[in-house]
Amino acid sequence: MARIPWVAALWMFCIASVGAWQWPVDGGVLVTGFAQLHHDGFSRGVLFAGDDAVVRSAAAGEVVFFLAPGHRAHPLGNFVALSHDGGFRSVYTGLEDVELSDGVTSVVAGERLGIVGGSGFARGRRVGFQIIDEELDAFVNPMLILPPREDRRSPVIVSILLERDGQTIAASAVTSYGPPGAARLLVETFDPSAETGTTLVPLAPYEIVVELEGREIRRITFETLQARDGSVVLAGRYRADALYRGERLLDLGEIVVGERPVPLAVTVRDFAGNRVRRTVSLNPTAAADPQAGP
Repeated sequence: MARIPWVAALWMFCIASVGAWQWPVDGGVLVTGFAQLHHDGFSRGVLFAGDDAVVRSAAAGEVVFFLAPGHRAHPLGNFVALSHDGGFRSVYTGLEDVELSDGVTSVVAGERLGIVGGSGFARGRRVGFQIIDEELDAFVNPMLILPPREDRRSPVIVSILLERDGQTIAASAVTSYGPPGAARLLVETFDPSAETGTTLVPLAPYEIVVELEGREIRRITFETLQARDGSVVLAGRYRADALYRGERLLDLGEIVVGERPVPLAVTVRDFAGNRVRRTVSLNPTAAADPQAGP
């Protein structure tokens, strides 16, 4: 039997198990979002900060594996991997210690696994939380499964840039595009963390949509990461080194403008549904006739 699309599967799974999943870190602050640029690649889950905060199992499950202090070093540091109903696995990385005893085969939801540490490749006291769809062999955005959190902060579009002929143009409300043709669209954007009050912690957004002349030409949704041809790709096609030009600067691909002015709109949405939309008018100029006299 073919597996139904994973989004629908997750949705039905969440509906069928209301209350079964919970946030894994007591009082933890979300500091890195899913598929955010991290160690020159994609973050395969989310990262929480919280000095000595308790890390708990996000749902009841079977213990697949855990690595405690005193064993061989691992990039994930001290970690725990659990298997859950529905074909999902959760992984908790960078723990200070692992508070499971040898021989433990299962945990209940909310069972204490350890505290936030800095083991492995963690930058500071951080704990990573990953969700894996075992059948699709994909990392899934944990925000699709965790309970909703209050978030009234809208994403931010810092700038829209056009890159063509070796030059970078900062787009404004009305932008002189130059001669008709193609350009790379770069957008500097982020989603401010909901838990940090006045402190700015930029996260990756959930979705970016590009429209040209009112027609959607590109949609990037930060939902799954999968291995393709030796690389980890977002949404089935985007590699981190191709998508990110910097921590917040994303390469959204090529646009083509003809001989008349066109509106370009970029919409950025977070998982709570907050969104920001920026529209600019791209006004092409006639190309110079090389045979025209002075």
